[in-house]
Amino acid sequence: MTTKVMILIPYLSGKGGMETVLTALIQDYPVPEGWVLTYGLTQGIQEPAFLKTQWPAEFKLKKTTTFKPLRQVRGVMQTFKQLQQNQPDIVICMSTRLLKLAAIWQRLTHRRAKLISWLHFSLADNPAINQHSLHWAQGHLCISTGIQQQFIAAGISAAQTYLVFNPGPEQQPLQLPALTPQVHFAYIGRILWQGQKQLHILFETLAHLAGDWRLTVVGDGPDLVVAQAFFKRHGLSQKVTFLGWQAQPWSKLTAIDCLVLTSKYEGFPMVLLEAISRGIPVISSDCPTGPSDIITPANGRLYDLNDAAALGQLLQCFVAGTLTFESELVQQTSQQFNATAFFKRFSRALEQIQNS
Repeated sequence: MTTKVMILIPYLSGKGGMETVLTALIQDYPVPEGWVLTYGLTQGIQEPAFLKTQWPAEFKLKKTTTFKPLRQVRGVMQTFKQLQQNQPDIVICMSTRLLKLAAIWQRLTHRRAKLISWLHFSLADNPAINQHSLHWAQGHLCISTGIQQQFIAAGISAAQTYLVFNPGPEQQPLQLPALTPQVHFAYIGRILWQGQKQLHILFETLAHLAGDWRLTVVGDGPDLVVAQAFFKRHGLSQKVTFLGWQAQPWSKLTAIDCLVLTSKYEGFPMVLLEAISRGIPVISSDCPTGPSDIITPANGRLYDLNDAAALGQLLQCFVAGTLTFESELVQQTSQQFNATAFFKRFSRALEQIQNS
């Protein structure tokens, strides 16, 4: 008997962590025998060039309008059309809006499909998540322990939640720090002074850091000019390099001593996995979902959210050489999150939901 599984994908930028997860599925997932897996990119993508390079065989390129109301109307029509064409037995929805559309399609067509949510953001911090729509689903794939707890707090039965995490990279070539007195920090992500990424905490902390350090920033965002002006104003421009957004950021980084993340909220920050898979330790805010699943005393440190003084102490210890890590041990901690382990959790969760 064939089980048809369809993943409905929300509007994508072409640069985010959700794209990384989907690329792992599309390129490497060993689809279980008897399953047929299809993908519905019904809502459009901001960077169509991403499809040409990463998913050329899976999706036909369609013109995406920048006019949001029209894009959403087209998205609704495409969602219903693809659901009707594929007649899936299991529908995995990567947004609550798509979950609601799948539930409406199910009622209109009397199709007895299992609906599953697979959200990649904190339920408490993303206004696009409609928690009332979660009850349409028979199962929920949770990408972090914190998000699983949020589902339960929202009234979802714990038996309907399945902790799968996200597919991190397989073990990468070990990147050893340079044997120099200078400590090299890195940040990879959107450049947001306030908001989710809270880069003002990192930059203001670095401005007061003693010793020989430098920072490389990979990413772009609306506050790039603000960030550059901050370091220029403090006479630190020579210590900071802005590389902009990079399709392959790690190819631009060598001899990194530590990756830093100061986020107010995350889902499951893939950049932490990418760092530790290369043996690079990490320092991160202990935001509600994600980092605490990844970071252990062997691969990094957590500091209390918004505690700039605690972050400063950790960075200062790095510069002083009193906080050190073994690159090989850091790398070993990434194995429980590699793609192979994720695929097993993902398949097992779908089988359990299907049989429930």
